[in-house]
Amino acid sequence: MSRREQAVAMADAEIRRLFAAGYGIFRIAELYGIPRVRLTSDIAQMFDLDWMELPATLREGGAGIMTEGYLREAMADQIEAVIEGHEGAEIVCLTG
Repeated sequence: MSRREQAVAMADAEIRRLFAAGYGIFRIAELYGIPRVRLTSDIAQMFDLDWMELPATLREGGAGIMTEGYLREAMADQIEAVIEGHEGAEIVCLTG
């Protein structure tokens, strides 16, 4: 199994675990610092009256979408970076 395949499998497992725990896709993305896919600019949003009527807490993250495929790939990128960072390093597990 390649490093990328391993990272995608780990991301899938984490997404399934968080879905089972009751987390939604946007909350999972927020937990992992994954931005939404933006479909408009900030300037266009300023002229969207429906957008401007939303409470500030909803407008805070910006407009955008999140798909499971995008979330999986972004999480896999993060996992792969961690794996690369630890490659060749001695990992010590300290248990009590």
